[in-house]
Amino acid sequence: MASVITKTDTAHFFADKRMWFVPVDLWLTRVFIFFICFTAYIPLAINIAGLNLRTSQLLLPVIFTWLWVRGHVWKIKVSSLLLLFLGGMLWLTFLFWTLVNFGANSNPIGSLGRVFLLGLNLLHVIAVYLLVVRTRRLEDAVYSFVASVTLFNGFLLIITVLANQGIEIFQNMLVEQAAPVLVDGQFTTATVARFSFGGITSGVLSAATLIIVTTMLFQPGKRQRHWFIWIFVGISVIGLVLGFSRQGVISLVAGLMVVSILFMMRGYLRVFLRFVILLPFLIVPSLWIISVLPGATPFYQAFAGRALQLFQPDAYTTGTVSARTLMWNDMWIDVVRNPWIGAGQDAYLRYMVNPDEQGSHNFPLEILHTSGLFGFFAYLSMHTIILFLAFHTVLRRGGHTETAKTYRWLLISLIGATIAVWVSSLTNLIFSNPSYWACSGLLLAGIHVTRHQTHPYPLVGTPHQRNPPLTIDPGGIS
Repeated sequence: MASVITKTDTAHFFADKRMWFVPVDLWLTRVFIFFICFTAYIPLAINIAGLNLRTSQLLLPVIFTWLWVRGHVWKIKVSSLLLLFLGGMLWLTFLFWTLVNFGANSNPIGSLGRVFLLGLNLLHVIAVYLLVVRTRRLEDAVYSFVASVTLFNGFLLIITVLANQGIEIFQNMLVEQAAPVLVDGQFTTATVARFSFGGITSGVLSAATLIIVTTMLFQPGKRQRHWFIWIFVGISVIGLVLGFSRQGVISLVAGLMVVSILFMMRGYLRVFLRFVILLPFLIVPSLWIISVLPGATPFYQAFAGRALQLFQPDAYTTGTVSARTLMWNDMWIDVVRNPWIGAGQDAYLRYMVNPDEQGSHNFPLEILHTSGLFGFFAYLSMHTIILFLAFHTVLRRGGHTETAKTYRWLLISLIGATIAVWVSSLTNLIFSNPSYWACSGLLLAGIHVTRHQTHPYPLVGTPHQRNPPLTIDPGGIS
């Protein structure tokens, strides 16, 4: 008898073949998130038409083409459509007011280029969200982020040590900079050979990474952690010191405070007490190691000096803080004069006091000044909705499986890390970095995946494992 394969059998056959794509989904997610942070620094960017394009930005067409080929993920939620609308609204207001003020701009083409980069950065939120939601491997995505920051901090540490040992090729990566330092308990000013790239950003991302790994170390029932987690903690502290920025310290404190609040709101009182008591024992040894490491001592002294400045009122009326405050004041005057009208991208440059500065160093104010109240409303609504959904997901009942508990704990760590990055955008330029937007994408994906895992009937595993395709029974072929 001739063999007859029905249409249903053929559909099942091709459904099974689509599972070949699952490993590609996973590795594409890991590689994309890794490159977002590892190539976030200018020397590793690619200059095209005067724009410093990061590898992750160049990968976006590949990512979205792959997602289109793979097809629809799950049902689109109203909250996702709302966030997509707000993101589009934010970018369009930037573009509109930049075009309206095109003639008044000293470098209109460069400003349009930076608006284009903002659009690429916003697409990182969508790309990270869709990749993680498709694979449902939130832990893989989070540790790809952690590994990326850790490796780059290790790279910076090696450069620091070798440069201070007199190796010229690495000395060229450092620039002399006057900085407040703390030497033998005395506060003074000295010249420190600082990185010409990535220092402050490294500090902020290190703070976010430190929040993630320390939070995961205190997860109940997960006492046996791999040894490399401790390496993540140590190198994250080292990265924070190498950045020697006050903002890195502020971001770390803000993120840890939010994590502590979530512990208490979830009723994890014992975990909260362990977290508060043991956290210094994780951080202090790393600080001591870098204080005695050859070539890294000046960075430690500069970090201690910057940290001490947080408690000195005079530090907020001198130096870079004073120059930025004057610029922010002039920008605010423009906003008060007509809050509905935006001045366009880079309009703040006319108020810049220090010619060596780059950027406004205040993302919310720059959005308000550039795009008016409409753009600021979109920006504020995006961040508020994401934060509300995150808190609501962590505090909701249900989800008592080990997988659900792990995802909820990951979500808590992501909330703390994202808060750290968001807070840092108040005084530095991380908002122009894809990693700022990647954190929002990870948090959104964490919300989505955790909500499914804490559902009364959790969707555990990959879509293939939950709904395995039917196999063709040879006995049914005649």
